[in-house]
Amino acid sequence: MQRKSFLKLFLETMSYVLAGNILALVVTITLAGFSAENNIIMGIAAFLSVTLFLTFMFSAAHKDGEQERKLITRNQIETPEPNKWFFIGIIVWLLLCIPCIALIFSPGFLNIFRFVMASVMALSFLIEDWKFAPFVYMGVYALTPVACRLGHYIGFYEKWSVDGLVYKNKGKEK
Repeated sequence: MQRKSFLKLFLETMSYVLAGNILALVVTITLAGFSAENNIIMGIAAFLSVTLFLTFMFSAAHKDGEQERKLITRNQIETPEPNKWFFIGIIVWLLLCIPCIALIFSPGFLNIFRFVMASVMALSFLIEDWKFAPFVYMGVYALTPVACRLGHYIGFYEKWSVDGLVYKNKGKEK
């Protein structure tokens, strides 16, 4: 087993972007029927959609962090690449900003934008001033590098291990 290349990790992350957008679309469309007169439900849908999307980014990096930790303990690689996932997150963020920039220059693109970028679809129903909406979307997507770097850090250093919760060391009982 070897370390995955940067390109392979990037393509894997883009597949997670696609899966996160599809899941966010399902959540938003499911909850949209209940929010005809109430923006609270659409706010909940926006929160769930963005959280699910960022969780997909986090899990891709977390999985790689765990794999790198295992490779280092088996002496198959020497050192981790510390900022690899931050750079992948930056590239993904820049790619996600392309439709937002297109929305700035052509507001008629909004309905197509909602389906292409489903993770912020519910948020688009809540924003009333469309001049600043693309910048809000880019701000939400700016959390992607943070989620990627945090996921790799937690996976590599085993910060949230389930084994630590299940198998507590109780010491010797007298």
